[in-house]
Amino acid sequence: MKLNERISYVTKLLKSHGFRNVVLRALRPGPLPTVGWYRIEAISAGHRIVITEFIRGSIVKYSYNFISDSEILLRYDNAPHHPYISTYPHHKHEGRRVAPLEDPSIESFLKEVSNMISMK
Repeated sequence: MKLNERISYVTKLLKSHGFRNVVLRALRPGPLPTVGWYRIEAISAGHRIVITEFIRGSIVKYSYNFISDSEILLRYDNAPHHPYISTYPHHKHEGRRVAPLEDPSIESFLKEVSNMISMK
């Protein structure tokens, strides 16, 4: 996976979920097109999404955050700090609750965010 292609894909995906103000906030390309780090922020109707990924051929590290009124409502990540979770290191934070994360994809995250927004 190339870094620039991944950024383009994630940007289009966010826009397809109704996030119109999508901005690349940080970019650190690596020595190869398949290596690097980026952060994208997207805003829509008082909600904010912050996507961070480190790519080394594939996604090595990620954090996907859904924020509303300065409160993180949902976060998917693979930081290795909850070894008791069955899907370790993949997990999600639902408010203060930590739960297993069977599908750590950006697509799954955005589907869950869309469901949360529609329930409000």
